[in-house]
Order: sequence, then structure tokens, then C-alpha cells
Amino acid sequence: MVNKRTLESLIKAGAMDAFGDRARLLASLDPLLRWAAGVRERERSGMWGLFAEVEEPPLLEAEPLDEITRLRYEKEALGIYVSGHPVLRYPGLREAASCTLEELEDFVRGLPPRSRVLLAGMVEDVVRKPTRSGGMMARFTLSDETGALEAVAFGRAYEGVLPQAQGGHPPPGPGRGGAGGRRASGHRPGGVDLRGGGGGP
Repeated sequence: MVNKRTLESLIKAGAMDAFGDRARLLASLDPLLRWAAGVRERERSGMWGLFAEVEEPPLLEAEPLDEITRLRYEKEALGIYVSGHPVLRYPGLREAASCTLEELEDFVRGLPPRSRVLLAGMVEDVVRKPTRSGGMMARFTLSDETGALEAVAFGRAYEGVLPQAQGGHPPPGPGRGGAGGRRASGHRPGGVDLRGGGGGP
């Protein structure tokens, strides 16, 4: 026995794709649960004959999930994207970046201090809090199809990037980082400085 919330998570994760379209399964959860309860009750009461036909479960019509919603549901259910990554929907982002997040550690190795590295990705898991100077800062995860990087943005980067990077969309333009470690702190719109010793994302 599984409850409605568990079934919903299984559908969002794609585990129930063999039974139908995800949007239709999600829209039909309540009718499906009622249908299953009715089948169970008839089985208990002995109302099924030897050659009784099992009726098809009801599936309501629904518009298919768009790609972003499907990926968001996968991330919500599993903590990772399974069938793709939202950043791939935006032509030019990968080409604008110096490297992917997976390649970052090797890419920055040997670069002069404070070299600029362009990064492109999705801003996710944003946590905002005030700074000592009275402004705002945010910790967030920058992710692409190859990996993720924890980052910090404040000042003009916070004001210029994070308020617009909501609802499953990438920031308006690639992130800009300096060569260095895995800690990232923003210093201008659309940009982050990567500081610290060694280490990759």
C-alpha cells in the first residue's frame, strides 16, 4: 500500500511512465485511488467471478507537461534532474561559458590570480540573509548538466542577478568568476568571484 503523496512523487520521478503520460496520471490521481479502492472492496466481498473482466482505470485528459515542469518535478522528487537539464533549453549559454562546472577545476588550474572565468548555469536553492552593512546577500547553487557549485552573491550581483533568476530560469547571462577555489562570491550583475585555495566544484 502506498499513499497519494508517494504515488505523486513516483509519477513526477518518471517511475510510472509505463502506465501513461505523467500529466494525465497526476490529473487522475484521485479517480485512480477511488478506482483502486473499489477494486479492493469487490475482491474482499467476493464479487469477482472467475472470468470477470477488470475494467480499465480512469485517466483524465491533460495537457502534457512542458520540459521545464517535467524536469522541475524530477528534481523535486529525486533531488536531481533525470531526463535532461533546464540549462540546455537556452541556446548560447554553453557557448558563452569558458567551461562547464565539471571542467572548472582543471580549467582554472594554472591561470593567473584573479583571472576571469565565465560560468553559465541555473541559480537554485537560494537562501537570502542581510549583511552587516545593511544590504542583502544570498547563498545559492549554480548548476549545469555536468555538476553544481555552491556560491554567494552580494552587492550588485545580488541586485542584478538573483531577483531575476526565479521560477526555474537561468540568470540573465553567464556568471562571471575569477580563477580559484570552490567558494563563489558575487561582485557585479551577472557575476561571481571564485576565491579560496584549490578545490573544484
